[in-house]
Amino acid sequence: MSDEADRLPPGLAARDGQDVEVVGRYEMFHQGRYRVMGPAGPTHWLCAIVLPGGGSLRIGGRDDEEREALVGRTVSARGRLLVSPPGAPPHVAQMEPAPTLAEAVVAPHGELPLFDTIPPGLAGTREIVEVLTTHLEMRGHHGPALPHPPDGVKVVHASPPGVRFYRYLYDAVGAPWHWYDRKRWSDEQLAAVIDDPAIEVHVAWRHGVPAGYVELDRRTAGECELAYFGLFPEAIGHGLGSWFLRWGIKEAWKDHALRRLWVHTCSLDHPAALGVYQKHGFHPFAHERHRQYVVR
Repeated sequence: MSDEADRLPPGLAARDGQDVEVVGRYEMFHQGRYRVMGPAGPTHWLCAIVLPGGGSLRIGGRDDEEREALVGRTVSARGRLLVSPPGAPPHVAQMEPAPTLAEAVVAPHGELPLFDTIPPGLAGTREIVEVLTTHLEMRGHHGPALPHPPDGVKVVHASPPGVRFYRYLYDAVGAPWHWYDRKRWSDEQLAAVIDDPAIEVHVAWRHGVPAGYVELDRRTAGECELAYFGLFPEAIGHGLGSWFLRWGIKEAWKDHALRRLWVHTCSLDHPAALGVYQKHGFHPFAHERHRQYVVR
């Protein structure tokens, strides 16, 4: 029995070979060189139901429309439980067998949570949108050497940036993408975070004016979160974004004790954000879906 099977609830694991119904988060994982069969043929995307008490059940390759609609949602799934599914012949490359829900029928379960993070007094028309958040990580970095910065660009460590300047950066970068959370914080709450020595705010300056910033959160030993990254709207399209992201990744890995660098992006961010993170070596590992208010 695999480690994943060991983590299944005992009552569920005891029903090996039976039809079961479970509730969990619909998740998808890119399998790299491995592929699984899906409705349209082999696919690199393996789907699973992540159980709230730990463990998960694979459901195999799924239809693209289903994945896009359900990934990150709480779903109910029915199918035949195979705690130790049979493997492929030894000469066939395959992933390690894991608990599987065969012939799974999947449907949304309950309503998506609704969040209101809009700061008081923000003018504009409110509307509710569905948001998909993707969490990505890298477990090591061996990328090429960082090229020279674009003309007129330098990066300065704001240590610390101060509340007033930080709010300027946060709003200038995040306003087009509905960054609300830290606008709701008091000055004291914000200072308690950005004044922490384990929080690094690095500002890209272009021809003497701020053009964007990257925030590295090193408060967890052995890990670093690329907590915020972005450019001012007027700095986009000048070749700075890709270089600055590479700079931020390289800066994070200067810590020789670092084992994991992670970041999250969502469907409210720049449409290219997810692809850019993947292009620079980040791999998706989890998704979440919710509804929230935005101001247009």
